[in-house]
Amino acid sequence: MKTIAVIGPEQRRAQTLATQLMRCRVKVGAGPQDNPDGVIAVVGEWSPRDQEVVDAVSQAMGALVLYRPSSKQEGSNPWPQQPGVYHCTSVAEVQSAVDSLFLNRSRWYADARRADLEREDRVRIAVRLEMRRVATSLAEHMEDVNRAHERFVAHLQVALLRHGLAWPTIETTREVGEMEVTRNKMGEAVAVAAGLLGGVALGFGLGRVTGQPLLGLLCGVLVAAVGAGVRVAMVRTQRREADLAKYRANVRESWMALVADVMSRAHIPRVHESLAASALGRVTPHGPTLGTTTPSGASLGITTPHGATFGTTTPHGASFDSTTPGGGR
Repeated sequence: MKTIAVIGPEQRRAQTLATQLMRCRVKVGAGPQDNPDGVIAVVGEWSPRDQEVVDAVSQAMGALVLYRPSSKQEGSNPWPQQPGVYHCTSVAEVQSAVDSLFLNRSRWYADARRADLEREDRVRIAVRLEMRRVATSLAEHMEDVNRAHERFVAHLQVALLRHGLAWPTIETTREVGEMEVTRNKMGEAVAVAAGLLGGVALGFGLGRVTGQPLLGLLCGVLVAAVGAGVRVAMVRTQRREADLAKYRANVRESWMALVADVMSRAHIPRVHESLAASALGRVTPHGPTLGTTTPSGASLGITTPHGATFGTTTPHGASFDSTTPGGGR
């Protein structure tokens, strides 16, 4: 719910207006410590000192609702129109201004925080999915691992820039070395033995059939040598394919680890942090900061029934020139 501060030289009129406003939390005479979402000034005729108060509050808050009932418009000193000050002559107009002009900052911050978390999740998921596809494609067609690694890092940088993220300070050297070719000695021995035995058996059978044992033996030896060579080549090819698949998996794993490291270091801008920082200083594009000192160092003397002041400052230190039931100006 919005928090609205109602200020003015006449406490009774400010309190009367406060009781008629709806859909907001109204605090009469609230100051910066109450962190109001908007300020309504209940005024009478225009005066230079009151104008300074209105200027200071509107500059500090960014906008101000100036309420002067239509019954009070007969005075000889009307309030001038100026940027950031919205003139209202009825409670209905004030209520409309409160509903449309002022934001519920608590809800605004919560929505911004939720949107930031959702955006972080979307960005991280999108980058990881994209880089997983890139890693798979590069690994399948990889000829030079160093060049493939450079291309992967370049793709990762582009993916971050596409989402508006700066590249973090991180080491991108390749963690996986060159592929090591291993030999399946047991498999090769079995293949050689199977080839030799098969060739010898074939030659012995051929010699028995043809009645020429020597010719059968020669053919058997030749077939055995060829068979053993073919079987060894097949075993080595299978071993190399297995090693290559394992190496590609290791490269993809190292690349995805790099993606996770980069995403953990990448700074994803958060809107709610900027909003919170602005709220702490209450710096507006229109002028001075709420609760700080202006060139003259004087403060607004808007006094509430308990003597508290709306701690904004004006260039000349002017205040609403009247006394409230709590005493003091």
